[in-house]
Formats: sequence, structure tokens, C-alpha cells
Amino acid sequence: LYGDANSKVTAQRIGSAGVPEIVVKNAANDILLQLGEAQSEITARQHPSPLDTTAAGDSFNAAYIVARALGQSPEEAVNAGAALAYDVVGVRGALLPIDQKV
Repeated sequence: LYGDANSKVTAQRIGSAGVPEIVVKNAANDILLQLGEAQSEITARQHPSPLDTTAAGDSFNAAYIVARALGQSPEEAVNAGAALAYDVVGVRGALLPIDQKV
């Protein structure tokens, strides 16, 4: 959208607007976490046979926000988001079956 060269530049641009906690999810690439000026990359496990990417981003965001609201660290929240997104892309549609344990 903004023509950023990579995820690090995207995080720096958003951080320059005063956002202290930034997560840049970039498809199958590593997840970039920026806290203040410090950046770290977290490798997300890739689903071996994704069926449908519908709601993958929304699922990541939901799990991240819930984890942070429950007091988990940003790193733990990234892992929670990545785990839920992993599960969601393994089924057809935007919702996990009600009996699937998360």
C-alpha cells in the first residue's frame, strides 16, 4: 500500500507516528515485532497444506489481542496469533469446527 521496501521499513514508518508496539505479519515470511525502537523477528510455523487463508489475519489479530489483554508478553502474543492462524488455514472457511481444540 505504501511501497515500503520491507517489513522493517513498515514498522519504522508506523513507529515514527508514535505507535510503541507493532507487529508486521508478512504472509509466509517471519513476523516482525517492534517494541519502541527494538525489532525482532519471530518465525511462524508454516502449515504444510493450507486449505483456505480466509480469516488468517483476523485470527492472528484476535489471538494476539486476547493474549496481550491476559498479560502475556508481546512475544507470547505473536506466538498465540501465529498458532491460531496456523489452525485456521488448515480448514475450509473462516471458522474452526466447534469441536476443534485451540
